[in-house]
Amino acid sequence: MTSTAGPDPSTSPLVVPPGEGSTFDWANDAVRVLSATPWSNGAVTLVEDTLKPGFMLGRHHHKRMTEVFYVLEGVVDFAVHDQPVQAVRGTVITVPPNTPHGVHCPEGATMLTVFVPGGFDLYLADVAELVASGKDSPDAFTELGHRYDIWPDA
Repeated sequence: MTSTAGPDPSTSPLVVPPGEGSTFDWANDAVRVLSATPWSNGAVTLVEDTLKPGFMLGRHHHKRMTEVFYVLEGVVDFAVHDQPVQAVRGTVITVPPNTPHGVHCPEGATMLTVFVPGGFDLYLADVAELVASGKDSPDAFTELGHRYDIWPDA
C-alpha cells in the first residue's frame, strides 16, 4: 500500500499523478484513491476500482451516501433494487441513499466510483488496519461498515 498525502486544499490544487494515490489491493479488488475525503473537506471521495475476475459485493445500502459508478473497461453486473443492470464501458450508474444494490464482475473490469459525502477512503484504511490486526471477524466488519454507512441487506 502506498500513500500520497495532499497539501492543504484551501491553498493549493491537488494533483494525483498517474499510478499514484493510496492503494488497497484485496483478493478480488484493487482500489486506488484519486481524491481523498480530507481534500474536499469531507464532500467527496473518488476511487479507481479494478475489479478482479469473480469480484462479488453483496447486496447492501447506504443511509446517507450516494455512489456514482462509471465503467472504464469490462462488464460489471449490478443489481439495483433487484433489477439487473449490465454496465459496459461508458455506462454511468447513480445509486442514491436507501437503494439496495450489489455488484458482480465475472471477467474483471475497471471503473471510477464517486462517493458523496466522502469517507470511503477512510473506510478502506480502517479495513486494512483491521485485517493487519488479525481481528477481522464478521462482527468487526459489520461494526466498521455501520460506522461508514454500509448496511448489509438480507
